[in-house]
Amino acid sequence: MNILVKRLSVILCSGFFFPVSCTIGTAVSLPVIQHFDTRDIAKDDEPHIDSFVLANSQSNTHKVRLKDLHSYKKNHPQASFLLKEGTGVVEPDDYTTISYEVIRESENRQTIEVTLRDDDGHVSVQYEVEGRDIRPLYTRGYFNSYAFLALRNGIILAFFLYLLGRFLPKLYN
Repeated sequence: MNILVKRLSVILCSGFFFPVSCTIGTAVSLPVIQHFDTRDIAKDDEPHIDSFVLANSQSNTHKVRLKDLHSYKKNHPQASFLLKEGTGVVEPDDYTTISYEVIRESENRQTIEVTLRDDDGHVSVQYEVEGRDIRPLYTRGYFNSYAFLALRNGIILAFFLYLLGRFLPKLYN
């Protein structure tokens, strides 16, 4: 048997390599999960459940969930969805921060990106406002639950490499 195969097998089965491969698998998996959970609403993807837009009513700026938008417009006919300032931050409570930026602006039209950060992670929504009409473009988020999915992937990778190390010498005999 080749000495390199034997050494590789020892490394893959070592107690030190298992947590290292698990950590690397988790670290690589986390941004991949986040990337694949970006939702292009303009192409009919379902938005994240926490997706929202900002509304101005009576000198207050607050969030309105996309699923509640129709009823909000009906109950608040004076509310405007056009933002007065180009950037800003709204803090509805001690644990939540909403930052927004007007990316493009023309006469009665804005493209806005808002990001909500709280204990569960963050969600960003980009949408266009024209008068009172809103067209969501995309949502992306990072939720703490992604870490558990990434950890699962890291453990699966570590077990796969361990099993590879166990069966590698048998393949070369």
